[in-house]
Formats: sequence, C-alpha cells, structure tokens
Amino acid sequence: MRDLNPRPTPWVLAGVLLLGGPAVRAGDIPSPVPVDGKINWVYRYEEGKRLARETGKPLFVVFRCER
Repeated sequence: MRDLNPRPTPWVLAGVLLLGGPAVRAGDIPSPVPVDGKINWVYRYEEGKRLARETGKPLFVVFRCER
C-alpha cells in the first residue's frame, strides 16, 4: 500500500531554502516607525537592556513580522 502523506525529501527542502533564502536579506529590514502615545518605545535591543538595568524595570520585547 502506498503512503498517501509522504514526507518531503531533503532535496525538496534544500531547494526551498536555496530559492527562498535570497528573498529575505538583512538589508530588507524596515526602519522603526515612531508611535505616538504615553509610552516611549525603545527600538534598539542594547539600549533597552541598558535602560532596564539602570531603572530596575523589566525588559518587554516584541517580535514583529513586517511582511
């Protein structure tokens, strides 16, 4: 009996990674857009860590998908 749900072969996965990889480049990262309101958002992780240490407040990190 044939398997109706075969797993993709490593060659298929490698092809997807090789062909889809150039579409996502580090240079394509959009610059942060300032948000108006009562919160002063920090867009740089290192600066956020420094401020969290100085103020004793927790670090709140948001991971966003821009595309």
